[in-house]
Amino acid sequence: MFRVLYPMDSEYGLQIISDKNIQNVTLGGSTWEEGKASYNGAIETLNNEAGKYVNREYAYDGRCVGSIPTVKNGVFVNKNRVRDSEKNIKDKLSTVILPPSEWTSYTRPTGWTSNDTGCYDSDTNYTVDETALEGANIWTTGQYYWLASRSVYSYSDSSSTNFVVRRVDTSGYLHSSGVCSVYSDGRAYGHSYTDGLRPCISLKSDIIRIIGGNGLREDTAYTIGK
Repeated sequence: MFRVLYPMDSEYGLQIISDKNIQNVTLGGSTWEEGKASYNGAIETLNNEAGKYVNREYAYDGRCVGSIPTVKNGVFVNKNRVRDSEKNIKDKLSTVILPPSEWTSYTRPTGWTSNDTGCYDSDTNYTVDETALEGANIWTTGQYYWLASRSVYSYSDSSSTNFVVRRVDTSGYLHSSGVCSVYSDGRAYGHSYTDGLRPCISLKSDIIRIIGGNGLREDTAYTIGK
């Protein structure tokens, strides 16, 4: 089952999104290096998985919800890029450098030669889709699902800094899964988490037609054809 995320006359073209999770995707790893690589590549990983569900007869392109939804001729031109806090779209953000000035007791993990973690900073990719999903009352699905967006946060006692991929929980709260962490005593770890995937599909609105259903209920949903 798919729902309309952006209508045909929107700036993002006709896009539909799965009503529930299509599959599960695991991000992260058992070591710091594995977790860092997964964190930095999370947006592209999620978008690639979503792209597997594109039926080229009816659709142009696919992406994971929470990525940048801009299209050109039906293709997502920025889906693997990032949106910074000022809404600028960039290829990638600067890496996070620790410690912040107030962390006077911070210790580098063994083997590190600088305070640059190599992990990209927080992005705000998810915000456009969040507004559209809440407007259509389909932000909350009763399931956990990934958003193609990353964040960095530290505990208030400065005990650790965590590099996370955003997700939505069963009640619709914006949460995150930390795929790698650095602790103030010099420990660094990788973690893995599994959450659901909700693909967004850019439809070929010039050729598809509604050939059945009335769209009033799930059992009478619209069906499309040519």
